[in-house]
Amino acid sequence: MPRAYISADRGNASTGGASNAQRVQVTRPDGSTYEAHAKFAEAAENGRRGLAAEFIASRLAELLGANVPRAEAVELRDEPVIKLRNGVTPAPGLAFASETITPWIDVNAADAITDVPLDQLALLSVHESWTEVSDRGHNMIRSHSQVYAIDFASAFNPAWSGATGAPNLVDDGLLRDRLIVEHNAMRTAADRLCGVTDAAIDGAVNDIPADWLDAAAITALRARLKANRESVADQIRAGHPEA
Repeated sequence: MPRAYISADRGNASTGGASNAQRVQVTRPDGSTYEAHAKFAEAAENGRRGLAAEFIASRLAELLGANVPRAEAVELRDEPVIKLRNGVTPAPGLAFASETITPWIDVNAADAITDVPLDQLALLSVHESWTEVSDRGHNMIRSHSQVYAIDFASAFNPAWSGATGAPNLVDDGLLRDRLIVEHNAMRTAADRLCGVTDAAIDGAVNDIPADWLDAAAITALRARLKANRESVADQIRAGHPEA
């Protein structure tokens, strides 16, 4: 099945951080295009494993209904030649592309999202705990009345390390004060998580390119996501009792 590919370089996406993201144009197999932020194994946080984490976090967000930009694995061909801000020139191969949200602003303080609907925030909170992402309190953007979580290269580290214990709920300082007493919103989001089926999880994980994650790691990730689904939901319900 043909993949979308990077058809134009739009330049460096940022001046700091570990992601070395690049702004690009992506062309789909049908000829349509979209603007994206791309990451490459040679320079991404956590390399190919980081790209796999970004990819599956986006897929799980789709299953849950949480706002994470749509993403896919795309081809980098011989042209265009891309030079990242750290000086690296990625080789042709598979890259990660996350659809650019426009317009957008960074969310760096909790008071920037006080008017955002609670159901959006609750789903983001559940998604963060399900993916066990470790660098929250930032990595959030806003576009009009919608907020989106971005940058999941640090997600799933317990799965990679073979952890078997229950996950800890992620404490995101941007979301904490809005959600701490919003029991109904959080319980509804937990119910949404429990509605994600084993088959849906398997399908999402199976789409990870083999170049990015080997079969053993994929098997471990499937198992942990299914166990975490129940554990995260149970912990949320315990912390947010029915009225």
